[in-house]
Amino acid sequence: MIRHGEQTYALTVSPLRAACGMVSSRRPAVALFVTDRKPTARVQPGILQTQFGLSRAEARLAAELLAGETLAQAGITLCVSINTVRTQLRAIFAKTGTERQADLVRLLMPTVLISAPD
Repeated sequence: MIRHGEQTYALTVSPLRAACGMVSSRRPAVALFVTDRKPTARVQPGILQTQFGLSRAEARLAAELLAGETLAQAGITLCVSINTVRTQLRAIFAKTGTERQADLVRLLMPTVLISAPD
């Protein structure tokens, strides 16, 4: 968290691995995300796998979306292409009976509330 005046910003630093094909293995790199929201509770992907019948990759993506990440940010964090993210999202929609990200997050949100530590 960083503060600027009265505003608090969430700062997320995600390492970019050479395996992603986006950076050289000789020069480490990170993606830096600054948002005007506070970090949210993270749900464990295993819970989403069990409750909604998602694959491990789909559950990891769903957890990122629940945390407020964009598709692009989730792709960077998970080290997959935006096309892979979109394919996984379509599979998640099919398994959850949703058609939009907002509906998906609304459906999954109680999982975060149940699994969040007190």
